[in-house]
Amino acid sequence: MKSLFIIPYYGKLPYYFPAWLTTAKAQRNIDFLFITDLFSEESDNIKVLNWSFDKLKNFIQSKFDFKISLERPYKFCDYKPAYGYIFEDYLEGYDFWGHCDIDTVFGDLYKYLEEPLKKYDAIGRWGHLSLYKNVPEINRLFMSDKGFFHYKEAFQNDYSYCFDETPGMKMIISKTEGINYFFELDKMVDASRKYKKSLIGEHNFNNQPNQIFYYENGKLFKCYYNNAQKIEKEEVMYLHFQKKQPKISSELGESFYVFYNEFVPRISEEQDSQMIDKMSKYQSPIYKLYEKITYTSRWFSNLLKMNKEQRKINNQKRNLAI
Repeated sequence: MKSLFIIPYYGKLPYYFPAWLTTAKAQRNIDFLFITDLFSEESDNIKVLNWSFDKLKNFIQSKFDFKISLERPYKFCDYKPAYGYIFEDYLEGYDFWGHCDIDTVFGDLYKYLEEPLKKYDAIGRWGHLSLYKNVPEINRLFMSDKGFFHYKEAFQNDYSYCFDETPGMKMIISKTEGINYFFELDKMVDASRKYKKSLIGEHNFNNQPNQIFYYENGKLFKCYYNNAQKIEKEEVMYLHFQKKQPKISSELGESFYVFYNEFVPRISEEQDSQMIDKMSKYQSPIYKLYEKITYTSRWFSNLLKMNKEQRKINNQKRNLAI
């Protein structure tokens, strides 16, 4: 099974992009198509359409008979479920297409996707990584009226509707008869935004006290002390470190640690205990409580900045527990 992830990206490449690129190039049976004006270099599984933002906006507009809203790159989130329709001319030879974010570090994705790809029409429920079978009825499924928001409402307004997640595509999929879907990727680490200085997975991920993560030769590992204070490691699918901005201060090579603020080369296993101890202060109960309180304060501050319509949409999304 061959898959293509489609990634429009504009603005400025993040500090961590070389780390993402290292993990993306290591993928089996998975290609990536960038639509961007930031770089043009391709590799075996990295393809690039070197388009300006305006060219892409006009291209997307040509696919619809109503005026779309696409004034800023973040709005692409609402268009993600439509990529199979918008970019259908670029999908020849692929069994699945999908969307993913680049604030991620990939492990061996195909190890976890190989069996689901044989059984399901849709895989994943989050904007940072989802896949859809490349057939006309799935590629146009976003046009259904079974979502909490209709695609025309999401595409015609500037506010973010999270149409790529529960209010849109995932509700449509779950309410459409005959669609086989697999939403829960239990080896995926979606780092909670509540904790700025640690990587603690949400959505029932099996977190361990004082866990850290490292990448090595195409695989991603969770590393931690077990009850006997011995170091254990467990392979995971990928890490989404949303809203964090880790930097790269030196050449990473093929093995590196992933922290909230930086990527660090991993030279040997002897480093593991040192790195776990270094990060443990940010995972104490007191510090995590402090971070939760700080996060809640930021959330209320952002809510107060919203206008009436934005608050209405935000409350509707929260009621869906996204």
